[in-house]
Amino acid sequence: MFRILTGAVLAALVAATPGTSSAQQGRFPGLSVRSLVTAAPSRPSTYGPRHIQLGNGISAFVSSMTAASAGAPGLIPGRGGLVLIMSIFVEETQAEEPFSIYIPPTPVGVERPMLVAFHGFNVSHLDIWANTSFIEECQARDWILIAPYSRNLAPTGPGTSQISFGSAQSQTHVEAVIDYVRGNFAVDRDRIYGVGFSMGGGAALSYAARHRDPERGAFAAVVNHTGTISLRNTYHNVSPDQQGLMRRIFNGSPSFSPFEYVRASSIDLDASGNLVLGSRHMATNLVGVPVRTYYGIGDSEQYLVDQSLALDSFMSSISTSFELIALPSNCPAAQQGHCWDTIDETEVCDWLELQSLSVPGPVGQVVADRNARWGNLRVEPTSSDDFATLDYSVSTAQSSVRLLGTSNVDEIELELADLGLSSQAPFSVRCGSADSTGDRILLNGLTGPPQDVLRNGISLGQDCQGVGSSWCFDAATGTLRLEEASSLSSLWSIVP
Repeated sequence: MFRILTGAVLAALVAATPGTSSAQQGRFPGLSVRSLVTAAPSRPSTYGPRHIQLGNGISAFVSSMTAASAGAPGLIPGRGGLVLIMSIFVEETQAEEPFSIYIPPTPVGVERPMLVAFHGFNVSHLDIWANTSFIEECQARDWILIAPYSRNLAPTGPGTSQISFGSAQSQTHVEAVIDYVRGNFAVDRDRIYGVGFSMGGGAALSYAARHRDPERGAFAAVVNHTGTISLRNTYHNVSPDQQGLMRRIFNGSPSFSPFEYVRASSIDLDASGNLVLGSRHMATNLVGVPVRTYYGIGDSEQYLVDQSLALDSFMSSISTSFELIALPSNCPAAQQGHCWDTIDETEVCDWLELQSLSVPGPVGQVVADRNARWGNLRVEPTSSDDFATLDYSVSTAQSSVRLLGTSNVDEIELELADLGLSSQAPFSVRCGSADSTGDRILLNGLTGPPQDVLRNGISLGQDCQGVGSSWCFDAATGTLRLEEASSLSSLWSIVP
């Protein structure tokens, strides 16, 4: 398992690497990632850990570097590529996130699809290289492959920082890795895919549902192999020791801190496997996203098979892009039908290759667990320990937006151009709350102050103090702010 090292220790190791000349030591600080890639050695690196400097700050560390043929002997001879074991510093958690990456020998600047692979329970990111052939598939297709460690910082005990169950904290680390790779390599943002097994399958689905911002690496499609898609249900089906781990990761049991469990799940099931009445289901955000869930016939982890069946029932009622596939288990006897080998990586990647990031539909729902962009809407919850939800619809023919049934919503931000609405023509916004509170709506993209703003047919003058139902235009940002004080359905009409 890759040992997590601090930046100071890594720098010390670079300086102290036996047999490394001062010229070699001085070669790497300040070297760009792309320069490092093009200078790939033909054998595993003997330089030891070294840091990569971007601009004036150190943002990443390479702990090992190897030609693809040396790092994974099963690759296509002569095809090339590079395997790196890296670590980045995550500002939000003040911790490091290790990950492994395969970089195809594609000319710099040529955008390539990227596969993000999530490892299973109690193993590291190296599980992807040891127990799957995804690196071979990515080499054959000229894809980038990254396998995050998905580090969990909860005190779960020695050697268990890779047990995360897709917690919000671990997903912050995954997001940092994806941001870093997208910022330093030519990634096709419309063809980023997720795949995972068991705990990793649940994490892949959860990440896909919680990260729908097309500018930040939203998954175009995701493959879940028998994942832990409901952590409340998982808690009631694992050993007491694993329950203890989950309590430390999620700050208590599901009954004590349900929000933390549900936000990292795709659907919320009780101990018996039934949908929890009144709960929120993050998989709602995956409507229109191609999803495949696989499970092995005869898998010993029957509760995970049951979760897959429950997800199929839920998704089939709201989406036409979900598939459930049962396959004969192809696992060693010791693994009792629960292993990566049930799926065929070639078939999985053939299917993924057909998928591309879809434009958010004109009608839908948003389940938001934090202030973030969800498709074409940025939603900020009022309370940070509960979900914000809303129904939306956009009509370009009628130049209108409907934002109804809002709950725990403090602010909704819209980009007119992303919604297909012209900032030069009149448009309307209908809003309405389900929790007896009003909402703030930000409309971006106006080139000047509106000639008129009407609320329920009554013209209102500009009032930037935000007292009651009012509006204000910010010329510096081109943003029109609507302050709706009432929870009742109201119609705002804007004349540019």
